[in-house]
Amino acid sequence: MTQFDALGRGNYIELTTFRKTGEGVSKPVWLAADEGAILVITAAGSGKVKRIGHTPRVTMRRSDIRGKVKPGVIPVEGIAEIITDPERQDQYIGMLRKKYGLQFRLAFGSAAKPGKNAQHAILRITPVGDH
Repeated sequence: MTQFDALGRGNYIELTTFRKTGEGVSKPVWLAADEGAILVITAAGSGKVKRIGHTPRVTMRRSDIRGKVKPGVIPVEGIAEIITDPERQDQYIGMLRKKYGLQFRLAFGSAAKPGKNAQHAILRITPVGDH
């Protein structure tokens, strides 16, 4: 199992996206694994989405829900794609909903249901070298 695959099995990662200047911005996110990719949900207008629009390169490290990373954890690099197809968004949100259950429903409510995903963006992250 690769480091990338191991990240997909966790509940939270610290996702680092990069500004045009190259400065990294790290935030904890929920995730689900999907056939060699990691799926992340975020607000459609979030800084993460804007930064990925400029620079699709990201790094990830396993973290707790608050984004705390154990010392010595090495970042894993990936390339993020913003999913815009409504059917794929619904499918991926369903995967996240299934993984997190009640916790997901409490955090996102009815806004993250099929056909109501305009408020959310789904990021599909693949390992560097798979492109």
